[in-house]
Amino acid sequence: MFGIPTFRMDDECDRAAALVRQLAPANGEPENSEQDKDIEASIIRGMIKNAIGLGFVRLSKVVVGFSLQGGSGILVSRLPDGSWS
Repeated sequence: MFGIPTFRMDDECDRAAALVRQLAPANGEPENSEQDKDIEASIIRGMIKNAIGLGFVRLSKVVVGFSLQGGSGILVSRLPDGSWS
């Protein structure tokens, strides 16, 4: 029911890549595709297209008389050739 979150770096990279693939237009995909009808997603796509870096952070917090926190994240930057690090 309640799983313990894992914060392995390869899992974080997979989650970040899946999110970018979901939101960023693929090379050669027309910008006025079916996905662009979602206003929020199209705004995020425009931000990713013009971004020089992206940060993905995941946090978990448990409070039962006392508080425990944990988290991890990944930061990627755009390289001079336009690809991502």
